[in-house]
Amino acid sequence: IVAGYGSTEVSGVTSVTVLGESHEGTVGAITSRIEVKLADVSDMDIVALRDNRGEICIKGKRCTKGYFQDPESTAQIIDADGWLHTGDIGEWTTEGALKIVDRVKSMFKLAQGEYVAPEKIEVIYQNCELIDQIFVDGKPEQNFPVAVVTPNFVNLRSCINSYLKSGCNVDDGKIFDLKPSDISRLSDTDICKNIEIRRFVLRKMNEVATQKGLKIFEMVQSIYLNDNPFTVENGLLTPTMKISRQNARRHFQSIVESLYWERDVLKVNA
Repeated sequence: IVAGYGSTEVSGVTSVTVLGESHEGTVGAITSRIEVKLADVSDMDIVALRDNRGEICIKGKRCTKGYFQDPESTAQIIDADGWLHTGDIGEWTTEGALKIVDRVKSMFKLAQGEYVAPEKIEVIYQNCELIDQIFVDGKPEQNFPVAVVTPNFVNLRSCINSYLKSGCNVDDGKIFDLKPSDISRLSDTDICKNIEIRRFVLRKMNEVATQKGLKIFEMVQSIYLNDNPFTVENGLLTPTMKISRQNARRHFQSIVESLYWERDVLKVNA
């Protein structure tokens, strides 16, 4: 697999990995005829030299000179020194490869001062077989993120059935007041509303998060199970099938707020 990073404004590829080399999580080395730097992001208290992290800025003959007959939009992306600001947060690896963290507009700050990159967290949680879709969000007055999750209902039913039949339910202090036969009778909506199942999914999610090395402040502590998938039609996905973060934040605003006071109810004793 070859990973790369680029945009129309830079006439294609900015960086690319070398075939045969393994640099998991990076987008490789910078290509020819451009310069790349990481710039400070004052609003987020990111200092590039201190943090080895910043907004990815590009300069070179391959970069656009601006948007056609649109000086205002041009001024928003190209500064006085000619650097094109991508709006992406990146960092350098020790080998000199570029690593994408998230979009500047996507990241949010927690009460303890840590910045969270939701897209990175979503990608990690997607490794949990119980999840089809996930939207991670947070509040600046809170110290942990929360998530809206569309389950993979086939895998979830199968996993709960296996768990109940294995006897682990008793060993773990009886997480479920359910029998295997109960699961097949529950509708998708019933499953999403069941507090025991929400707690179980959160537990499985954070087992994956721990294995993948997420930091404690990056782990979600409360989840809402959603039986209405994110789609382009309902505005929750972009045409490129990515989370439309602004729309999702508006759509799930009240749910995200409620997840904070539900946290103690969903607390998992691992």
